[in-house]
Amino acid sequence: MRKFRINFVNKSNVRQLLAAVVANLGTMSTAMAMGWASPTIPLLLEEDTPVGTEPMTSDEISWLSSIPVLMPLIVLPITAWTLERFGRKKTGWAIAFPLIINWLITYFAQNFWQLLIARILSGVSLALMCAVVPVYVTEIADQSMRGPLGSLYAFSINVGVLIALIFGVILTYHQFAVGAIILPVIFLVAFWFMPETPVYLIRKARIPEATKSLMWLTNNDTVAVDRELSELQQRLEDMVEPDKLVNIKDLFRDRATITAFIIASGLFIGQHTSGYTIVVTYTSLIFGLAKSSLTPNISAIVLAVIQIGGSWLSTMTINLTGRRYIIIISCVGMMISHIFFGTFFLLMDQNVDVSSFAWLPLVVLSAYAVFYSMGLGPAAYIVAAEIFSPDVASLGASTSMMLLWLASFITVKLFPLISENYGNFTSFYILAGFCACTGIFTFILVPETKGKSNQVIIDELNGKKKQNFGYPEAGDNNSEKF
Repeated sequence: MRKFRINFVNKSNVRQLLAAVVANLGTMSTAMAMGWASPTIPLLLEEDTPVGTEPMTSDEISWLSSIPVLMPLIVLPITAWTLERFGRKKTGWAIAFPLIINWLITYFAQNFWQLLIARILSGVSLALMCAVVPVYVTEIADQSMRGPLGSLYAFSINVGVLIALIFGVILTYHQFAVGAIILPVIFLVAFWFMPETPVYLIRKARIPEATKSLMWLTNNDTVAVDRELSELQQRLEDMVEPDKLVNIKDLFRDRATITAFIIASGLFIGQHTSGYTIVVTYTSLIFGLAKSSLTPNISAIVLAVIQIGGSWLSTMTINLTGRRYIIIISCVGMMISHIFFGTFFLLMDQNVDVSSFAWLPLVVLSAYAVFYSMGLGPAAYIVAAEIFSPDVASLGASTSMMLLWLASFITVKLFPLISENYGNFTSFYILAGFCACTGIFTFILVPETKGKSNQVIIDELNGKKKQNFGYPEAGDNNSEKF
C-alpha cells in the first residue's frame, strides 16, 4: 500500500485549494461576527457599557446572542433559490455585504435595537455562508480533494472565532469593529476572481464556461477536463432539464434523496445540540461560572486555539479515517466531556470544594473542542455535500440547514434559562444525551462516503446491490483527477 498523502501542492489541484481558501475567507469573516458575542457580552453587562448609558438586561443579551442563528430560518429558503438562479459564485459574493454593514452599525450603535439590527445582518451572512461555501467547495474539488478541502470550512470557522476572541482581549469595543471590517472587504475582492462551479454551469447548459472553469481548476489538464465534462453531463442529463429550478418536491422524488435529506438533517441538528453554538457564544461566561484557574477571556482563547488544532487534524486525516467512524468517535468524546463538566457543576452546586480542580473546566472543554473539531464539526458538512445528487445539492443542504439553525437557536436561547432554573449541571447532562443520540443515529443511518463517487453513494442510498465498491487505497485516491 502506498503511503498516505494529501497533495495540497500538486500542480493539478493547487488552484482548487486556492479557490477553497478564498471561499472560506467568507466563512472566517462570518465566524468573527459570531465570535464577537463571547468577549463583548461581559462588556455590555458592565455599568460602564460601550453601548448606551445602562447595562443591558439578561433578556437583551439572550436576543443579541440568539438572533443571528435564527436568521438562517428566514434567509435559507431565499438562498436556495438564489443558488439556482444566480449561481454559487454570485450568491457567495453577497456574504460580504451584510457583514460590512453589520460592523458599521456595531461601531456607531447607541442602544440595544441598533445592535440587534447589526446582529440580524450578521445572521444573514451566516445563512449565506453555510448554504454556499460547502456546496461551492465540493463542486470545485475533485474526488481526492473533497475531504481535505471540505474540512477547511470548520477550520475557518474556528480561526474566525479565535480572531474575534483575541480582538476582544487586545482591542476596545470600537477598535474591534474597525478591525473586523477588513476581512470581508478582502473576501469581496478576492472571490470575484474565482470561477463558478462546473456543476452549476453544466446544469445551465453553459458548456464553454464550464470548460473554462474546469481548465482553470485543473491547471489546464485537458484529459481531466474532457473526462469530467463527459461524466457530469451523463450524470445530470437524466436528473433535471437545463435551467429548470428544482423545488421542495424534488427532495422526496426517490429513496436516495429522502435518505440523504434525513441524514443531512440529523447530522446538522446533532452538530448544534452537541453544544457547539453554546460553547462559542457563552465561552467566557461558562468559564466565569466555573471559576476557572485562568481568566474567562484567556480561557476562551486557549479553547479556540485547541479547536483550530482539532480542525487541522481533521483536514490532514479525513481521507484516512473516513467520515462515519470519526463522527461516532467524536460524539462519544463530546458526550464524556459534557458528563465531566456537568458533574463539576453539580459538585459546585452542592458546595463541594473544587478549588483544587480549577484546571478541570479548561481541560474538559478543550477535549470537547478537539472531538468536535476533528469529527462532527467538519464531517457533517462533508457528508451532506457528498450524498445529494448534484441537481438538488444546494436545495438539500439549504433546507436541512434550516433545521440546524432552528436547533442552534433553541439551544442558545434555552441554555441560560435551563442553567438558571435547574442548575448548570442539568444543561450539560442534556447536551451529553444529545451527543449520544447523534452517535446512535450515525451508527444506524450514515454510510461511509470516503473514496466513493457521488453516483456510487446515491446507488447505495437507493438500496441497489453493491458491486465491489471497495474503497481505493489512499494513495490511489489522492492521485485521481476529476
